[in-house]
Amino acid sequence: MKKILMLTLTLVLSMVMMAACVEENEDFQVATVNGTPLYASDIGFMAAQAHEMLFWEYVTTFGEWEVDYDRELREGLTFAQVMRQEMVRLAAFSVIYQAEAARLGITIADDDLQMINEYIDMLLVEHGQEQFDEMMAVDGLRNRQHLVDIFASQFILGDLIDAIMADPAEFAAFEQFMPSEPEPLDLLGAMHILAAFDSFATPAEAEAYANEILARVQAGEDFMTLAMTYSQDPGRFTFPNGYSFAAGDMVPEFEQTTMELAMGEISGLVHTFHGIHIIKRIEPNELDFHLLHQTQPRTLEVRMEEAIFIGLEAKLESATIVFLPALDNVPVGEQE
Repeated sequence: MKKILMLTLTLVLSMVMMAACVEENEDFQVATVNGTPLYASDIGFMAAQAHEMLFWEYVTTFGEWEVDYDRELREGLTFAQVMRQEMVRLAAFSVIYQAEAARLGITIADDDLQMINEYIDMLLVEHGQEQFDEMMAVDGLRNRQHLVDIFASQFILGDLIDAIMADPAEFAAFEQFMPSEPEPLDLLGAMHILAAFDSFATPAEAEAYANEILARVQAGEDFMTLAMTYSQDPGRFTFPNGYSFAAGDMVPEFEQTTMELAMGEISGLVHTFHGIHIIKRIEPNELDFHLLHQTQPRTLEVRMEEAIFIGLEAKLESATIVFLPALDNVPVGEQE
């Protein structure tokens, strides 16, 4: 979990450093979440995203935020007001999970706090104090401790998830949100050597190249060694053990040939619009499939983490959020 959260920390930091649309340094209360106050500086580092979205004013759905602008317009809100409220809701999620963490007595660990401070020190060296202070001021951050608190909340979230997963009594409150167990994947596995058409002056040259390699394969040379040395598929470095794929992932000729081969059998020349392939069928590997699709295996741990996130989001949906008039004083871009 800590490794995942370090990625989150980096993403949050990049958001903080890129924000350039909060122009006021004065802090003020903009909302309450279950009675807990939220300030302009609590949502300031999210304003960069809102600023970008102002350039898509006529789009009705905005990525992960799923903001239905038409619906909000019917409720009499301007686009800028919609963006401000979404920033508050994002900040409110932190209020929700930190309240849960406080209930369980979870606080930031000393070693995590040290890691955060060392990371900020590295940024100070990289940017210099003056530029660092300017970025803090532009983003409405009160001081260094405020930035530390933002990062610390990410580690607290990770510790909270670990604690809930480790305690069956705590997880029982989230079990209703558990995603169903995934169906077994029906996968094919293949390693191939490609003579890419765009690497040759003519298709005939590509075929001659492929025939030379096929002769070496048929003479008994190691297929993987030949693939790593002579294949013109750039994916061979990311997938050195071959591809694991489901129906429809590959071009039809590649997929059909793989299905027709016995395990370990090697094809002749297979033509696709990419070029000419020599294909060896191999056992599929689920991890390689997820690497291909940039997804995660649906392990029990992953499903439990999802259940906790869904449960925390449900708490956010039922939270009492009050938007104060001062929220309109938070700048979100030039188009207002």
